[in-house]
Amino acid sequence: MDDKDIAAEREAVRKAIEYLAKTPHANSDPYDVALIALAKLAAKGDASREITTLLSLEHPEGETSYWDLQHNTIFYGWGYTGRIETTALVLDALAITESQAHSPELQRALDRGTLFLLKNKDQYGVWYSTQATVDVLQTLVRQLNSASSSDLPRTPMRIFVDGKPGPQLSSSTDARQLTPQRTDLTSFLSPGKHTVEIRGGPSTHASVYLNATYYLPWPAPSITASSVRSGDAESLRYSVKFDHVDADLGDSIHCTVHAERVGFRGYGMMLAEVGLPPGADVDHLLVGICRR
Repeated sequence: MDDKDIAAEREAVRKAIEYLAKTPHANSDPYDVALIALAKLAAKGDASREITTLLSLEHPEGETSYWDLQHNTIFYGWGYTGRIETTALVLDALAITESQAHSPELQRALDRGTLFLLKNKDQYGVWYSTQATVDVLQTLVRQLNSASSSDLPRTPMRIFVDGKPGPQLSSSTDARQLTPQRTDLTSFLSPGKHTVEIRGGPSTHASVYLNATYYLPWPAPSITASSVRSGDAESLRYSVKFDHVDADLGDSIHCTVHAERVGFRGYGMMLAEVGLPPGADVDHLLVGICRR
């Protein structure tokens, strides 16, 4: 490809970005604004206008921040999953910009947004949908690549149970070390409440993920006396019913799930989980789709 062809391609990309920047959501929807910013940054253009807009659309929530989605994503994401996907895209654009021109405001937004992502994994340690997970990992790796250039020493971390020192976790000199570490705390625990802490030095970079699984007996008051109607939501109806709740070994239980997205006539994807009785497994599945 000669210089003339390259120049023509760059001009075509520039015009395409200009066209996208004039769309209705280009100034109000962080998902679209982030995509335009990333396109400009990839083309070595000026994305300062989009970055300023993204900072103004930040939603603080405690010690974290997120960017809210105003419509479905091109990967059919919406709702909370769409919020995570949008926040990840925004942080990716902010991280690229911050690496080019260091700014306390950008770093603050990055820190708060990254904490939001780290605190909102699902029970499998990912972020609900494939695309949201890809976007989150992309922005985390980009930030870790920047952090890896630091010469600060990596101090090891130690687990404390009820204030008493427990196992020590090894540390890596590479800030991009994402391999999870596992340790058994059985010998430190007994029936009752416990406080588990992980302590490290000021230069330690780590993400701690806790996943707990439990079930409640059918007659539990928290189930039978619940005052919250199943599916009470503005844009979603979701209910689960079993034909009987008393069963012997080998019995079949018929489960009916009703899932309906209301108040929106466009496209979208829904990820839902159905709780099963302890020891039960799915034998066969019948799916019916109704369009209104």
